[in-house]
Amino acid sequence: MVSSEKDRQFLVEGSGVIIDTLGLVLTNFHVVREVDDLEVWVAGLGWTQARLVGADPLDDLAVLSIDRTLGFAASLGRGENNALGQEVVAVGYSPGELPEHGPTALSGEVTAWNRSLQTALDPSNASYYGHMIESTVPLKPGHSGGPLVDSCGRVIGINTAAVTRRSTGRRTGYAIPMTDYILSVVERLTKGMPVDHSYLGVGICACPRHRNTTTVQHIMANSPAATAGLRIGDSIITFNGQPVSGAAQLAELVRSNLRQEQVRLSVERSGQMISVDVALWSRR
Repeated sequence: MVSSEKDRQFLVEGSGVIIDTLGLVLTNFHVVREVDDLEVWVAGLGWTQARLVGADPLDDLAVLSIDRTLGFAASLGRGENNALGQEVVAVGYSPGELPEHGPTALSGEVTAWNRSLQTALDPSNASYYGHMIESTVPLKPGHSGGPLVDSCGRVIGINTAAVTRRSTGRRTGYAIPMTDYILSVVERLTKGMPVDHSYLGVGICACPRHRNTTTVQHIMANSPAATAGLRIGDSIITFNGQPVSGAAQLAELVRSNLRQEQVRLSVERSGQMISVDVALWSRR
């Protein structure tokens, strides 16, 4: 359990997972955002003072340290491209629960991988949720930042959001998956290093008749896309030679390019194929 003292009020904000025996705790950034004081409940230790080691608002991740050596840490698995229907468990606390009574474990099944809650190709979005694990786990507010665990006990995701379906009243849970990219972000956060993200600066709409392309609907002023000469109506076919199947995949390719290098886009413009070189810019 992660708590904070904000405006002199004691608030239970969410959950976390110990990822290193040096006392490092992974959680959501929105759990610890704008707090004055942090404490973490650890079984066997009770409430322990914590400090923020690193934060990545765009990926909604943060790493805390309790500056204590522990004899245990979670095992991180791979949370992507696994079988649908596999059983998963979300572990965490809800506001008002006493931590000494233990966390709540909610079970469910994975219903989708790579689920996008939004499309984020420009820097106007505070956080990006475009590569999520969707499950039938009815997450509660205090579960944010806690682990999503597979049947082998491995942490395959960080519980982040839940949506209640109006038609059924059922809650659908979403977790940030432990992909190679996310694991690289976590590694940087554990070292207190900043995480820079590339951005392109376009708004994309999917083309119903051409499902394997993405069409530029909007171009931000003074953006990499504008500088490179991309135009409204261009359909982006490949990104550095990799076929682009939709807006969510394009956003993932852009943001996972941590070096902000120049990339080549294959673009269909007025029925002709052209190449456009774009120097991606950085944001945090």
